Amino acid sequence: MQITADDVKRLRETTGAGIMDCKRALAESNGDVEKAIELLRKKGIAKAEKKISRETKDGLIASYIQPDHRLGVLVEVNCETDFVAKTDDFKNFVTNLARHIGVQKPKKFTHAIAAEFFERSWQNGRGSSKIAYWQNWRKYFDQAV
Repeated sequence: MQITADDVKRLRETTGAGIMDCKRALAESNGDVEKAIELLRKKGIAKAEKKISRETKDGLIASYIQPDHRLGVLVEVNCETDFVAKTDDFKNFVTNLARHIGVQKPKKFTHAIAAEFFERSWQNGRGSSKIAYWQNWRKYFDQAV
């Protein structure tokens, strides 16, 4: 089956994956978009597993103090490089994470709480596809937890 540039473009917009990754996934799945998305998801998990052993030695610390001064939160989020730590997205993520924890007052920060935080930040954030936003946001969260 012939893979067109439009097919690759649509898959890339949906998943946020690279052009060549999308093209390979479409070729492997014989043009089936759903199978291509599943292949990209599996490939993303494999990439993430390789990154687990990487050292996170840079990052930021953010604080949040409730207006009544009865509760304060201090959060440290580490990342692999100082280039990531200096981005506005990362700074906003750490600040918003501290604020979210302060407002929600969870006893333990879990993936479920992070998912709720993600939903709220995505709805208030960019106009990008939810999958692309999740992939960008997830790389920060995985390093934070």
